[in-house]
Amino acid sequence: MKISILLLAFLNGVFIIQPFSGRENTNLVSGNVKSLKVHILLLMDDDYGANFNVDDESLNIAELFESFGWELSIAALNDTVQPCEEAVKYFNRGTVKTDIRISEIKDLSIYQALVILPGRSHKNLINSKAALILIQTAVQNELVVAAWYRGVRVLAVADVVRGKRITGHADYKEEYLKAGAEYVPDNPPPVVDGNIITTVRSRYYRQQMCEAIRKAVEEK
Repeated sequence: MKISILLLAFLNGVFIIQPFSGRENTNLVSGNVKSLKVHILLLMDDDYGANFNVDDESLNIAELFESFGWELSIAALNDTVQPCEEAVKYFNRGTVKTDIRISEIKDLSIYQALVILPGRSHKNLINSKAALILIQTAVQNELVVAAWYRGVRVLAVADVVRGKRITGHADYKEEYLKAGAEYVPDNPPPVVDGNIITTVRSRYYRQQMCEAIRKAVEEK
């Protein structure tokens, strides 16, 4: 008799098991639901380096970030960016269409990281007030901010590395020191200091750099 009553109660919906829809992949923070989806902003400039989208035996930078399940947005000063001479000559890379212009970015709260991608000079970013303010705002908002090789000098010009341990292309050592950074020489693995991550040798440290960024984002 008791079994029959329990069975009837179950059939009438007294015992309800909520189905898992997949939308429950969230964290509850201060009463608000916060998505675990990571969205990162990639800053590119003309003369970009091939390691961003190269087709070789290893995953390129874009593929590594995508393998984490992250959403990527490519930002630059214009609607397209051109590859450096080596990227064209040796890897047949071409024009990349950007997702958004830097001048159009009004809200950084949707991003968890800002990454300056490899390139030969980054002169357009360095000379752009909008780009430098964007980087400063990202640091102030405690986003993970990372830069590859020559791109580290953009962080120095933006004045966001004061008191930070960084590495970067040795040609710009004096710029790093002038910006108040502690420069780590001799091509070390990626250097992490708080929310600032820098590296050299964008091919050799390709995976290590992406993993360092991933770890920093996940620990926030």
